[in-house]
Amino acid sequence: MRMPPKSGVPARVIKNVFVHEQYMSDEASGPEDNDETNTAVWKTRMAMKRGYEHDTDKEFLEVLTCNWRSDEMTDALHEMQRIAFDLLTPPQRKKIHYERVRGTGRESERVPERAPYNFGINKAWFDKYKNSEEYATALEDWGQYPDPDGLGTSQQVSEGTGEGDVEGGIPFDVAAED
Repeated sequence: MRMPPKSGVPARVIKNVFVHEQYMSDEASGPEDNDETNTAVWKTRMAMKRGYEHDTDKEFLEVLTCNWRSDEMTDALHEMQRIAFDLLTPPQRKKIHYERVRGTGRESERVPERAPYNFGINKAWFDKYKNSEEYATALEDWGQYPDPDGLGTSQQVSEGTGEGDVEGGIPFDVAAED
């Protein structure tokens, strides 16, 4: 997914929808606390994932998968990170001493306190946890925020699906749940 100007998503939507720290991916600078993997082994694994030899001076941030978040929102957030990096000057880029490593399989169980727009919710995850003891309170208002211009249901409604079904976002028919 390409972000503005090619996507047609208004800048105000990007500012109000995406720019919130709770929606970003969690990142780890080492193995999990309960993991018996030592830091050197973790660093070697990250280096190899990025195509380096095991003994590199590079530092890594492991990007954890946010299971609650839809692929559409994840792709958009990663694209915005790439755009932001491309806009840095060479001296600014030189100050970055780490590389992000994605696709390691490590997951984050953290759920944002602020409910995302419907397109940003992973429907399968939501359906599994919406009534769970652990997440029910946090998810009370999830699915109640219609998609902004250019995203989710506002982007493209699926043909031949039931009312409320959409491509790219969570299929909610809020009126049907009242």
